[in-house]
Amino acid sequence: MHCKAERSRLRSLLLVAMASSLGLASAFAPPAQGAAARRSAATVRGDADARSFEFEESITSGTSASLVEPSAWRSLALGMVLGVFAACCVAQPALALPDLAKGNEIFRGNCAACHAGGRTALQPDKTLQKAALEQYGMYDVDSIKAHVTNGKNSMPAFGERLSVQDIDEVANYVMARAETGWAS
Repeated sequence: MHCKAERSRLRSLLLVAMASSLGLASAFAPPAQGAAARRSAATVRGDADARSFEFEESITSGTSASLVEPSAWRSLALGMVLGVFAACCVAQPALALPDLAKGNEIFRGNCAACHAGGRTALQPDKTLQKAALEQYGMYDVDSIKAHVTNGKNSMPAFGERLSVQDIDEVANYVMARAETGWAS
């Protein structure tokens, strides 16, 4: 929980830093002089006079004028900042590794009474060993999470006792232990 608060605070600071850099970038431009200054100021504001000035200048000099306004770049940069913010704040890490130590702790406190060592006290054939999980269609984290959450047959539901995160941790722990044959 504490880690989530720190991550949220860090994401907020990242957003503020990126947003403020957009506004401050133009504040550090040195002042221009004369006609170039008027053209530059009009261009920054996106005035029509600046576009016509550039067009006239391009006709007399024989070069082509760029009709892309600086405000378009500012909008693009703002979109990029918002995209990065959304990616950091909304999306969960795709490759977050499960906390097997926490899964072990949850398992020992809630599951070990019936499932010590990967066995099942009430139904000896339905163990938490890899072969049995595969046989009964339970050899994936989502199936184990559903079974823990909702219960089945003699196994009680833990969906109201454990958080979604705790159920995820214990399901990953069971899968990891099943891979090793519940060896210590």
